[in-house]
Amino acid sequence: MLLAELRPALGAEPVARVLLSTLSSEPILQVLEKGEGERLAVSLRSMVTTLLDA
Repeated sequence: MLLAELRPALGAEPVARVLLSTLSSEPILQVLEKGEGERLAVSLRSMVTTLLDA
């Protein structure tokens, strides 16, 4: 389901841009290079869930 459908008032486009832009940052790339992708996925799920529950 799309973020815009779940929370229309949230402003899905700006939120998506912020979330996606962070994925190419140096700290995120370092986490992925270390093989800690699952840890990153858990963190992202938690962050998105918090946004949706707010």
